[in-house]
Amino acid sequence: MTRVRMTVGMVILILLSSCAIGQPATSLPTPTSTLIVASPTAVVVIPTATNTPVPPTATSTATLAPTATPTQTPNPTATWTPTRLPSPTPTLPPFLLTNDTPGLPKGMGGLIVVNHTGTELNYDLAGKVYKVPANGRMIIFLAPGKYTFSVSATNFAGKSGATEVTDGYYRQQDWG
Repeated sequence: MTRVRMTVGMVILILLSSCAIGQPATSLPTPTSTLIVASPTAVVVIPTATNTPVPPTATSTATLAPTATPTQTPNPTATWTPTRLPSPTPTLPPFLLTNDTPGLPKGMGGLIVVNHTGTELNYDLAGKVYKVPANGRMIIFLAPGKYTFSVSATNFAGKSGATEVTDGYYRQQDWG
């Protein structure tokens, strides 16, 4: 590649020869500023140009007549209807083997059966038998009402009776 070393005089000569003095004016861009780029081997002057704006010419004016009378459409109003979900029903075991007395489920009562016999106690409540451990206790959750029961254990005389369960309260029976 051949490098051309240009002097400032050569650049001016190139610019003057490209102007073509004496030719008729055309719609070419008019130079408005000059960009000078310098490097160690050459100085190059590049004219920059902008286009001269030409105002638009009027042709014809269109007149549009309205075809219908505009009417306002009302915006829809948002409505919300809450859906009532059923309250969750607590799922508790029908009885607990614990030394604590937990809170009662709403609408329920509790029967605490305490076994002091030293052997397993069979507690039959309305036809369902609960096994209460030796020297332990059992909590049975029940709907309010009257219940019949029978109790039996090894080396223990059986007993039958009735008990009443009250909403929101515990009733305790001690055996042995």
